Amino acid sequence: MQHETRMAIAGLRLKSTPEDVRSLPLTENVTVIDGETVSVLATGETCGKAAANATGFGVVVFQHIGKSGRTADGKAEAYIQHDTLPVMTQGRVWVKPNETITARGPAAKVYVNVADGTLGQTAEGNTELVGAYWDVPTNSDQLAVVHLG
Repeated sequence: MQHETRMAIAGLRLKSTPEDVRSLPLTENVTVIDGETVSVLATGETCGKAAANATGFGVVVFQHIGKSGRTADGKAEAYIQHDTLPVMTQGRVWVKPNETITARGPAAKVYVNVADGTLGQTAEGNTELVGAYWDVPTNSDQLAVVHLG
């Protein structure tokens, strides 16, 4: 008998050095889930919805505690305004990209779709996540690893 085991989930981090995960309060009235991209706001001490004019970006790391809301469909726990999010700004983390990722390595640039906080490899209409690249292409669960630099 063969068992089907998930290899990863969105927001699951991979041990890497260097790594920077910050606890940042969510200051905007939005819903954020694990593995989603957020803006690190100007002071570096709070976060909000991904925005084109952001001074920095990070990815919400999977954590079992701290979520006080639910997604719009009610199926998953989510962070809401005033929750404190674990935000990775440097390191490697699994995400659910908005397209199939085929490239990998330092030349495989990462772009943020600020409309929904997802990541992809298409530059047009998106904002580059400076210093980041795709480390592992999309797997059978439609997840990929992004290296945040």
